[in-house]
Amino acid sequence: MDCKKAHNNFIFYLDNELNYPEQKDLEEHLKHCTSCQKLFDDIQSTYSQTDAPKISENFTQKVMDYTFNRYAQTKSVKQFIKFARNLAAVILFMLVSLSTLIVVSETNKRQYAKSNNSSETEFINYYFSDLEVYNLESYYNVTKEDQ
Repeated sequence: MDCKKAHNNFIFYLDNELNYPEQKDLEEHLKHCTSCQKLFDDIQSTYSQTDAPKISENFTQKVMDYTFNRYAQTKSVKQFIKFARNLAAVILFMLVSLSTLIVVSETNKRQYAKSNNSSETEFINYYFSDLEVYNLESYYNVTKEDQ
């Protein structure tokens, strides 16, 4: 084993995470390489001085609950955004459709009035016929003589 590979395996050795052949190779290398032995001793003394934090017995369950709750919150927010986006699309479609209907209706009314050679008063009467205002001539006091 070379020095670089030995350096990479120091922490794994201290955590007992090396398989048996790698562990034996590292121990053999440390017997013959004094610079690696010195570095390993320094790492081992520092590593053994740090105490792992104590965790409660239900730590894993708390982490899992927290993760699940965050996932559920994120999922509900994503569902709301998807719903709002779809609702906005439907509203936009309805507005475009309604405005198209209004434009077509107004165009048809004007074409009807022009095709019948209607006067301005007849055009107004036809144009506002949906408003249930009858006889707009008397409403506006418009007569043929005033024109």
